[in-house]
Amino acid sequence: MLMRRPSFHGLRHLMLVGLIALLTASSAAREIYVSPSGDDANPGTIDRPWKTLDKVNKEAEPGDTFHFLPGQYPGPLSPARGGEPDRPIVFQAAQRHQSQLYLESGRGPVVVLDGRNHIKLDGLHVTGREQTTWFRIENCQTITIRNCHFQLSSSGTSGVIRHSQQLRLIGNLFSRDHFWGNMVDLQTCSHFLIQGNSFANAGHCPLQITQGRFGVIRANCFRNDWGRNYEFWSSGRLLIEGNVITVARDSAGSADSRAKNLYHDSIFRFNRVYGNLHTPLNSGSYFPVGGTPTNHHREPFRLVNSRIYHNTIVDNLGQGWQFNGMNISQNTFFNNIVAGNDMTGDGIQLWVADDLSRDNRFLNNVIHGSSPGQNVVRYGSDYLSVSEIGRRTRVHQGFWTEFGDNLDADPQLRDAANRDYRLAETSPAIDAGRPLAIAIGQGSGTELPVSDGVAFYDGFGIVGEQGDWIAVGQPDQLARIERIELRYYQPAILHLDRPVRWTDGAPVSLPWAGQAPDIGVFEYGLVHPDRIEALAVPATTSPDTPVRFVLETHGQDVESVRWDFGDGSTSTDIQPTHSYDHVARHGVTAQVRLENGQQRTAVTSVDVVVPPEDNPPLAWADFEHETRWQWGYHFKFYRNDQTDWRFVDDVGFEGSRCVHLRAATTRKSNSNTCKIAPGKWSIDQYPIVRFAYRIPPGVPVAIALEPFSAEGLPRGFVIGGTENHPVGRYHHIDEYRLIDDGRWHTIHIDARTVRQAVADLEYLQRFLLYLQWGPDANPDHEFWFDDFAIEPET
Repeated sequence: MLMRRPSFHGLRHLMLVGLIALLTASSAAREIYVSPSGDDANPGTIDRPWKTLDKVNKEAEPGDTFHFLPGQYPGPLSPARGGEPDRPIVFQAAQRHQSQLYLESGRGPVVVLDGRNHIKLDGLHVTGREQTTWFRIENCQTITIRNCHFQLSSSGTSGVIRHSQQLRLIGNLFSRDHFWGNMVDLQTCSHFLIQGNSFANAGHCPLQITQGRFGVIRANCFRNDWGRNYEFWSSGRLLIEGNVITVARDSAGSADSRAKNLYHDSIFRFNRVYGNLHTPLNSGSYFPVGGTPTNHHREPFRLVNSRIYHNTIVDNLGQGWQFNGMNISQNTFFNNIVAGNDMTGDGIQLWVADDLSRDNRFLNNVIHGSSPGQNVVRYGSDYLSVSEIGRRTRVHQGFWTEFGDNLDADPQLRDAANRDYRLAETSPAIDAGRPLAIAIGQGSGTELPVSDGVAFYDGFGIVGEQGDWIAVGQPDQLARIERIELRYYQPAILHLDRPVRWTDGAPVSLPWAGQAPDIGVFEYGLVHPDRIEALAVPATTSPDTPVRFVLETHGQDVESVRWDFGDGSTSTDIQPTHSYDHVARHGVTAQVRLENGQQRTAVTSVDVVVPPEDNPPLAWADFEHETRWQWGYHFKFYRNDQTDWRFVDDVGFEGSRCVHLRAATTRKSNSNTCKIAPGKWSIDQYPIVRFAYRIPPGVPVAIALEPFSAEGLPRGFVIGGTENHPVGRYHHIDEYRLIDDGRWHTIHIDARTVRQAVADLEYLQRFLLYLQWGPDANPDHEFWFDDFAIEPET
């Protein structure tokens, strides 16, 4: 039988099929394994893995997934190329947090992505070992960092992301472990999602966003008791929602405790702000004219045309929120609970400064101190009650007023001691809120005109994000926002996923129950397609004591959940119980899939503390390197009103390490030093202050104690010092003497001495040594300081 020869067209077809098969095989996604015990000559299988990051960097191709087996990997991780839209390059730990990336030498970042797109990092442990920074990401698109642990950074900014977009930081633990400086900085980035992370142990600021656009900061735990919790500068269209913001302090490396809220056309909602050790939130506009140039342009800092609503701001030592500066304009602060703050001072909940623009509105909030009728708003230099501030601000054209419809009443939170801020059945906050907007005109369809579009979220163009669920006219007419046309000076248009009907003036808001929205984070009786919150009981515990975790799912059933307890432990139980084995503060997150298919993240926090019966000190410092994590964030030495300082070995009290203070000869006023603000300092519970000192002859040093700011109280008290100690503007109680003979001495002070001047004073804010040496101080002025504690009476 004769065989027919293939035609030319048949040969071409066979060659094309072969070429396609060859290209497909060469571009197929690879699963490559890496191990510290591997060999770069191996094929990269699980049995014969590669060894080095150098090999990974050179060979990584689009579509590859690299599995890092447990162990340590000298870096950097800096792939030579990026991935592609449907073929990212993935670097992931085979076991969460068990693959550690670090640098053996140098001070550069461990991870470098420059102009690389479509990269994912998952589950890795990145450490600076106190010598290097974590990452530098510049000019990149579509970068995801998920479930990683970052710790022990050097003195530079730990992680910098510049000029990049479509970023996702999800479920990471960031712990700078450095007493000065910033942790994660985003500069001129857009379309980013920062969700479900825990930020802690940064001496200045854990998260700084400068000139960002279209960003979401959601369900993170900001628990930075080493400084302030964040700084958001000169950014537009941010959504800051569902975060826990807690335990910020006036610390060693930060000017104060206040998180900076300076953005425009943004939303701040559903945040729980509690337990901060001074004022937690601030919006103070100013021009950023620092002492040295920055490496990026900064616009003026301002809060403009933003919406702050449905937050619960309670139990903080300072005022709940401070607003000051003319560039704070056209904002609406409404449906918030601001209560029980500043309990050690004047009981002021909000501070609205003299220089603030008067076109901001404060409406339908619960603003409450410890009892009705107290002065709870500082308005310029005046201290006013809710009723007084309502009468003082005029109503324009029958409806517009700066302060209106605010309540002065106990919000009746279900279990505030355990940070369960759901409303009790009898709460006056139920049905006492206002809608986010009203419908304009009458009609039906999927294009809804409303009085205010800024208050709503449409996903901002971030990949994977969806817009708000809203209710129109009544609680049961729901739709989802797909796009918002802001249309300034005209009604905004909400483009919806389904048709609705509306009448002129009908309420348009996030879903509510009852007659009107409630005030605060939690809506009583709410049924919602995808809102969830996490709770811990008890919220404050001691080591080895069980904590129960629960979810508030607003009528939805949970299909699956993954709890991360913040100490390396996880659980997939819906209502797990977990015990912690040592003293620490933990952010806890829950990644939840509901049975309706929606996926959400919720966050809470747990404080594991020394049991009160152990009689621990409020604060202490021996200034030894080995104990630095316990004391290093407390003492403020660096500010321009202070002296120069350094730690010195082997010359301290009893031959230990100590602090050497000496007159600064440039740019400093030498006014004071050794400042510590330990938090809620009850002088009945912690009356004793002790320290060791060595002061040369003739050097003037005073011991000063400062109360929390309150009307009628002095700035502070000088309670003694060296023979020639200064007093300045402090009230003078000459009770204690410091010996200036150049030798080491110890002193024990009873802080209740201040009651000689203010008989009923209960709390102090700060200890310091007051000097008043001046900018032209004697260059020989110096002394040494050691072995400090604020403690109970024994």
